[in-house]
Amino acid sequence: MRNLVTLAVRKSAPCVALAVDAESGVKYGIRIHVNGGLATLAAVRLDTDAVVASLAVAAAAQGVPQVVAFRVLADAGAQFDNAPALGIVTGGGDIVVIPLDGQADIVGSVERGICAASWSPDEDVLALVAAAEDDVPETLIMMSRDFDILSEAPVATDDFGADAPVNVGWGSKATQFHGSEGKAAALAAAQPLPADSRGPLVDSDDRLPRLSWRSEGSFLMVSTVETNEHGAHRVIRTFTRTGTLSATSDPSVRGIAHTLAVRPTGNIVATCQKFGGAWAPGPDSRVDVAFFERNGLRHGGFTLSGSDVPAGLFWNADGTVLAVHYAHDDRSVVQLWTTGNYHWYRKQELSLPRVSDICWHAAEPLVLVIAHEQAVEEHTLHSSAAVSSAMPPYDTACAAVADGSSILLTPFRLQNVPPPMSALSLSTEGRVPRHMAWASVAGAATDVLAVLFDNEVQCWAFEYGDLNVRGAARAPLKPRLVTTIPAQNAFQVALSASDDAMHVALLEHGRATLVTWQNGTHVMGKSVELTGLARVVGSASGVYAHDESGTLARLDGDSSLKLGAFCPQCEIHDDVAVGLSGARLFVGEEQVAPDATSFTVTDRLVIWTATTHESKFIERGSNAIESTPLSRRVERGSRIVAAIPTAMALVLQMPRGNLETIYPRPMVLAVVRTALDQQNFGEALRICRVHRLDMNLLYDHNPESFMRSIDLFIDQVSSADHINLLLTGLRRDTAEPVNSICDAFISALERKDRRGYLHSILTAHVRKQPADLEGGVRVLGGWRTEQAVAEDACRYLIFLADADQLFRVALGLYDFELALLVAQQSPRDPREYVAFLRSLRAKTPEAYQKFCIDDHLGRHGKALAWLAAAGEEHAADALQYVEQHKLYREAMTVWKHDPPRLRAAYSRFGDYLASRERSSEAATAYIMAGEPRKALATYTADDWRAAFALATSEKLSAAELARLAREFSGQLEASARYADAAQVLLAYSNDLETAVALLCRANDIVEALRVCGSARSDLVETHVRPAALDAQSALVEEIDDMSEQLEKQVARLGALDERRQEAPAAFLGDDAVPDNIDVSSEVSLATQFTRYTAAPSIAQSMSTLSLSSRAGKKAAKEDKKKRSGRKGSVYEEDYLYESVQRLVGERLRGVQQSAARLLPTLLPLGAPHRAAASELQVRLTKFEDECNAAADKLAAQATAAEQRRAETEQALISHVAALANRYIY
Repeated sequence: MRNLVTLAVRKSAPCVALAVDAESGVKYGIRIHVNGGLATLAAVRLDTDAVVASLAVAAAAQGVPQVVAFRVLADAGAQFDNAPALGIVTGGGDIVVIPLDGQADIVGSVERGICAASWSPDEDVLALVAAAEDDVPETLIMMSRDFDILSEAPVATDDFGADAPVNVGWGSKATQFHGSEGKAAALAAAQPLPADSRGPLVDSDDRLPRLSWRSEGSFLMVSTVETNEHGAHRVIRTFTRTGTLSATSDPSVRGIAHTLAVRPTGNIVATCQKFGGAWAPGPDSRVDVAFFERNGLRHGGFTLSGSDVPAGLFWNADGTVLAVHYAHDDRSVVQLWTTGNYHWYRKQELSLPRVSDICWHAAEPLVLVIAHEQAVEEHTLHSSAAVSSAMPPYDTACAAVADGSSILLTPFRLQNVPPPMSALSLSTEGRVPRHMAWASVAGAATDVLAVLFDNEVQCWAFEYGDLNVRGAARAPLKPRLVTTIPAQNAFQVALSASDDAMHVALLEHGRATLVTWQNGTHVMGKSVELTGLARVVGSASGVYAHDESGTLARLDGDSSLKLGAFCPQCEIHDDVAVGLSGARLFVGEEQVAPDATSFTVTDRLVIWTATTHESKFIERGSNAIESTPLSRRVERGSRIVAAIPTAMALVLQMPRGNLETIYPRPMVLAVVRTALDQQNFGEALRICRVHRLDMNLLYDHNPESFMRSIDLFIDQVSSADHINLLLTGLRRDTAEPVNSICDAFISALERKDRRGYLHSILTAHVRKQPADLEGGVRVLGGWRTEQAVAEDACRYLIFLADADQLFRVALGLYDFELALLVAQQSPRDPREYVAFLRSLRAKTPEAYQKFCIDDHLGRHGKALAWLAAAGEEHAADALQYVEQHKLYREAMTVWKHDPPRLRAAYSRFGDYLASRERSSEAATAYIMAGEPRKALATYTADDWRAAFALATSEKLSAAELARLAREFSGQLEASARYADAAQVLLAYSNDLETAVALLCRANDIVEALRVCGSARSDLVETHVRPAALDAQSALVEEIDDMSEQLEKQVARLGALDERRQEAPAAFLGDDAVPDNIDVSSEVSLATQFTRYTAAPSIAQSMSTLSLSSRAGKKAAKEDKKKRSGRKGSVYEEDYLYESVQRLVGERLRGVQQSAARLLPTLLPLGAPHRAAASELQVRLTKFEDECNAAADKLAAQATAAEQRRAETEQALISHVAALANRYIY
């Protein structure tokens, strides 16, 4: 579906032979002057017309070209220092090498002359065919890069070759049954081939050999003329690169011509075959391009347009285009053929002066260089589709494909016809279009196609009529010729059309010209000079000229647009340019994608295919750089042909050439959004159904508009099934929107047609979150008077929800008729539900009946309310029901106006809480029940204040209070809450001695002294002084333990650091610094009695140790190992750091706080206590100094480890960089 468009034609001085440097793109030519037996060759660089070198060589014999091979050699061999050079083989027999910066040299000669020559693609082998002389036949000579002879042998031989097939007769027509054909086939197979089965030479055969290498250089194809007693004919042979004959062409193929070209991809050998007369059987004057395999068998081909045999065939670098050269007396014609879906299309036809040489650029597949007698022309081509791009609703997406003298047209909006077929064909009366371009008339289903020929532009109008009419009901499309505009030397056309005028842009050599057609007249307009490659582009707003600067200058106005680079393929919509340059896709000057292979633009989207085999989509109005494109997978190698927004279709062409239509979600969503914006809910729902889109889109697009337009939605959709489809598809993160939508639909549907939309109403109830089954059953109950309707609705409701659940809901409405209806339509056994319903109906009174129903349904709260209302005879049952189902809070609500039963409920609630050891709540419940003694018995030591408050309010005796105080004091002492225990005894039992002992155990020496001073000073000597010394001893002992632990762990960390330096590989961790190094402490800066160190805060000196280098969770097993810190394990160092951190953090802070409370109380107690206080202060200060020293040491270790790690990483980076430089460069 793609055509070839010319981007530029560059001309230089003429020459007779061409060669292009694949690396630099520089073109070289040879000019020849023959004088007698000598020919003077001049090698010229064509872009500067500078002569590289010239020399005289032997002239070629009559009928043999003076130059039989010309190539730019990347490596001329050791003789020329492996430098690049020009390699020339002359027909006179000389092999010439011209270094690009040196002197020409004849490196070898063949006295007989050379008829043909060709270098292998890798330039390692030069193949020559030496001319026949006297009794010496044509000889194939293989030479190395240094021009040493590798092999030499006659070309003609009776041997088939080393790869001759072995035929055992299986599969031949003679051995198979073919009905009436079988006998004739057997007889024909038995007959020998005619003596000259290859047939005579074609009339235009020049009798010269032809050579062509396969792309990888392993095989050489040689076409030569052989003569026997019956005449002359052509034979194609396959040789290996060592000169060994591999295969010979099938002798039954007649009429082979002199052309020969091996396709770079596909291993197909192309030649020409003539039919009619003595040549191949077939129509007279038919000429085919015949394809052969390497083994010499015919393998397909196609028929050329004329009756003449071409002078040459030339494949481009990737084998996608075949140039066919026809040589006439005064002119030459070059045809360009491409293939798709097993059909060959004639895309362009160039009429030129007599051509002497043709070659394709080796690196740029679509650059064709032609040397003719007047100039050397370089044609830069581009492959693109010509598809109309009208905006919806007139988007016909009509594709125009050039195929010789026909233009194949397919409007994809109306029908998708697979190529090479088409919806219709437009005859061009034997002419081949140079270029085609589309324009659309705004506001009408009319497209205009501009067809550029060598001397004119034809503008054809396509009026489609009603695009919604399809198939046989549609009238045939009849194109109408609007106008013809003269155009000389133009190779591109673009146009913009309106109702009464057309602006046509023509691109010639370096110039774009505007021609305006209006009222039947042509007016020449603006002309713009362009540089390098160029395009003219048409759009709805006007026509533009685009060149290598990236600018798009408007020809029918003064504005301009800009692309980020020159884009051979570009489109303009709403003054926004989108273009593809290589693989870079630009929207304006912004690059959207670096890997695009094709693109198109719709009214909403920019669509492209990528090398990742995806089609991608972004909104046209979005920020192209920041937007994340949507994508979907497509077949490998797919290319976009057309996008049809109205049909939501994207037409792709596969590499083979067949078409595939897909309906990408972004295109479908764009149409759905448009329909919703226009409140066309019926169409939007239809599209969602067809393309299986989430129905939530109908609401999510504009929730407010949707909720306001539910009545309109119902009117447009009308089908209850389709409404049900929407309702059942509703999904939200929260229930509120779904319930609001369902309620709105229920209300609207009941207003519209309660009977007709009964199923939809039921669906809306069931779809709520949670499902409103009760509402649905109530709707069902409203139709009980119409049995048929009710039964049908019931069956539908059972389809939506579980039948057993619906039965329970109906029963919960206390409606036995409704429950019976649901049960009858469900698969339940009548023997079960009939007896069950009868038993319930027999219960009296009604409150008790409802209690039985709710109890059966498990609605115990409601059941309790009915049981409480059933009368005094069920009062005891009600309390028992409360205890059975633990309905204590429900009971408080039910009996809130019945104090006796309420107190009984509270009492049972207290018992329940007490059994669950929820003593505080149980005591409160007993108080509410009027049972304070039970509340006091329930309180525990945690609530001793509330207990004594209750005891005081109940006026308990002093003895009872003392007993309660001793009880709570014992519990508090057992919980190590000595201060609280002492407070209880002091307040309620007057047991001073026990209270002072408890205060001493709490290390509250000051409070103990206060209590003793008021009544029992003797307790100071017996309890307080010894307790103070015991507290000091405990603190000193704890400090000693901490000091010993710190010393051991710091020493072990130092040993581990030494091991790391000696053997780093022994440590399995990634980093030299362990996790979570943070052993900072919050040692306060206090003076004597309030401050216990004069050193700076340990936190300041150890803050650098907070170097957490690992993150993430560990497996449970590994975590356990890490916490254990086993000596020698990989986790030991981490464990030690964490242990030191806890030591100088939590434990040290605790000791400091205890010392701060104890030291001020030791001093007044006497000399021994003052000595103990001094000892405690010294020991604590010493330990803090040890902590500071340890912090400094560990910080230094961490800094050194970090420095070593940085040095190791830098060395590794340098080593990797050195390896990269070694292997990459």
